[in-house]
Amino acid sequence: MNDYITKSPTNKKPYSKLSVYQTDDGSISIHSDDFHEGFHSSSGALRESHQKFRQPAQIERLKDSSIIHVLDVCVGMGYNSACIFEELISNSIPFKWWGLEKDHRPIKISTSDPSFKRIWSREVYQILMSIQKHSFWTQEKSQGKILWGDARQMLQCISMEVSFDLILLDPFSPSKCPMLWTEE
Repeated sequence: MNDYITKSPTNKKPYSKLSVYQTDDGSISIHSDDFHEGFHSSSGALRESHQKFRQPAQIERLKDSSIIHVLDVCVGMGYNSACIFEELISNSIPFKWWGLEKDHRPIKISTSDPSFKRIWSREVYQILMSIQKHSFWTQEKSQGKILWGDARQMLQCISMEVSFDLILLDPFSPSKCPMLWTEE
């Protein structure tokens, strides 16, 4: 298990400790000391992303769309978006993606882990690396951008004219992170 502690971008207070652990399905996850909660259930980070995001998204229903707009609130380690990317790419569906995330560390931790890299196609892993390193990516028919900061504020940076086909909302539980479970 590795622990990661760094100062927040504003240097006002240090981020809490993040501890990496392996879940039952062999994928890695992170426990946050700040929220006293893991990013995923112990049964599996990858399994959870498939069950709670990829399967309910029903990507095949979007095959006839000219372009899909996806919003991921609380990108974290990138599992949820990566599952969606794999489906959209394998179905040749162009998409635009926006991610909202406050902490740079989770995606940096996941993309630097060899077992995480092996889960994804080369194309999806390259997207995740571009998000982590450059905060954006672009390919032939798809593109994406992550907005770093408080999701409630960063959401206002996305044009009101954008209508999302998929919204992935995955903050910590309502009892630990109530501010991201409000209408605002």
